[in-house]
Formats: sequence, structure tokens, C-alpha cells
Amino acid sequence: MGFTTLRAVMGFTTLRAVMGFTTLRAVMGFTTLRAVMGFTTLRAVMGFTTLRAVMGFTTLRAIMGFTTLRAVMGFTTLRAVMGFGCLAQDMHIISTDGQVLAGVQQWNENETYSLYISDRHGNYLSPALTFVRTSRSLAGVLSMDVYKVNGISGVLLANTMEGGHVRTFISFNQGQTWRLLTPPASEPHCSWASCSLHLHLRMSESPYSPDSITSSASAPGLVIATGTVGPELTNHNSRTFLSSDAGNTWTQVRYTPGHRIFGHLGHHSDWQLIKVDYSSLFSKRCVSADYQPWTLLNQREPCVMGRRQTFRKRRPGSRCMLGVHELKLLSSESCRCTPYDFEW
Repeated sequence: MGFTTLRAVMGFTTLRAVMGFTTLRAVMGFTTLRAVMGFTTLRAVMGFTTLRAVMGFTTLRAIMGFTTLRAVMGFTTLRAVMGFGCLAQDMHIISTDGQVLAGVQQWNENETYSLYISDRHGNYLSPALTFVRTSRSLAGVLSMDVYKVNGISGVLLANTMEGGHVRTFISFNQGQTWRLLTPPASEPHCSWASCSLHLHLRMSESPYSPDSITSSASAPGLVIATGTVGPELTNHNSRTFLSSDAGNTWTQVRYTPGHRIFGHLGHHSDWQLIKVDYSSLFSKRCVSADYQPWTLLNQREPCVMGRRQTFRKRRPGSRCMLGVHELKLLSSESCRCTPYDFEW
């Protein structure tokens, strides 16, 4: 009759009782057996240890999720398998706005930390990116090269350092996936395999000097930063770059980083603060004709963080002044869920 016909006639349950699980697995193969029985039943029959040996830890973690895996294996075993050994003083909280962003120094990291992101309740942390570059101020305060783009939910920038090479990555889904920054179109000799845009993500310790990167909730999607184009980030030949679409594409603004004047150092080493009023540069306040809709994309994909969001932005060339409290988000609709959107 053949196995396929026999299974159709007898049914899977009867066939399993007659042949036994081991023989059935040898005939059908693990992948088919998992599709027929389902992961939960297969785990109950085979046991967690055997299932882990067959599927591998990485696949098992992707299916079960970090939280469930931790409950089944226990933290000590999970730490040994993942190669994760940290002390309480090795954790650095980056942000608690919504989900918790934290830096944890693992046993194989010296000058870097690993970025961890919590679930939406903030109860459990899962690894998002390893070998994130860090620095310490003169006062010993730790700083990680991680930047949250203001005004756009879920967009993160981070610098990793491996083998002394620093590279910039971007995430549009709160750290679930990362990719290198696309170099400006004005770099014709920059091939994707060995060349991308890398940014300085350091925040200034002095109130009188600018940060190396800036964004504002009042201008959604607009990011200005200094950096270099090439295989890695360097401290020489830095240029200023601008993105108007939350980091998808970049253009060069000017050849050398611009400087903002905050004050003047007097003869007695006293700072004299200067207030600059830019309102005279704009002849009117913005009206409807000065705006255009802009949809947030992630590599041409309109669904970002489960939402399809459209913002109102000022048209290029419109010389008008924006209102502080004017509506920036025009619409936000839920996207159709895919298997990738669920926690297993």
C-alpha cells in the first residue's frame, strides 16, 4: 500500500500506536512529524532534552521564546548555554520609556556591552545586539553608543565594536532586527559589501557643545549626525549627514561638521550666554499648503512596529515657521499580523 496510503487509511493516531514513535519518526522525518503533531505535543512525547538535541538551541529559542525557555531550563542552565555571565553591577539602564533598554556586560566583553530589550510589560529582558561600544566620562559615568530617534517609535541606532572596528546599525522594530546604514547616493564608489554610513552617537557632556546626533519629536523622521562613509567609523574626515525619513536614506549636508555658538569665554573664564532668535528668517507661519504627508517606511515596507503611520511634514522649500503644538501624526492604522509578529 505504501506508507502514505497506509497513513490515510489508518489515521495518524492509530499508525503511531502500531508503529511506535521512534519508527514513525524515522519513516516520516522530524520536520513532517512536527508539522503533523504540533510543537507542544512533540515536546511532550520526546521530552525537552531530546527535542533540544534534535532541533538545536537557536531554533528552539526562536519557537518557544526567551521567557518560556528560561522557565523550562532555569536561569543557571540557560546562562551556561547562552554564554552569559554578568554581575548586578554590570547592568546599565539606557531607557525606561515604554520597553526597558539595558546594557549588560557579558563574560566575553571588555570595552563593550550587549543591548537587552524587555517585553512590553518590562518584566523580562531578551538580547538584541552584542558588542555595543561604550565609553566612560571623566566622572566614571558609563555611556553606550545607542540612540533612540525622537518622534518615531521603535527606531534605534547603535555602534558595535568588534576587533577594534566600529560600525553603525539601525533597527526599525525596537531591536528585533538590525542592518547597516545605506550610504548616501553621492558616494558612487561605495560598494554595499564593504562600505556603509557610520555615525558618531556620543552625547556631549557639556551644555555648551553640541551632540554628535540630534532629532526632535517636532520634526518626525529628521535626523542630523556627524560620521564617515567606509568600512568602519573613524575619527577623521567626519562630515555632517541628514536623513528626512528616519534613517532609511541619507544625504551629505556639508563637508565639515557645523558648530553652534552658545557663548563667549571672557577674560575671567566666565561664560556669557547668548540667545539667538531665528524667527526673523521666516516671513509667515505654516499653512496647509506648506505641508505634505509622509509615510514611515522600513526599506519600502510601510508596516513598522505593527502600525502604518502617516505624518505631516513641511514641504521642502517652504520658508514658514512651525507651531510647537501642531499635529504631526495624521493617521496610525494596525497592520495585518504575520507569524514574525508573534511571541512563541
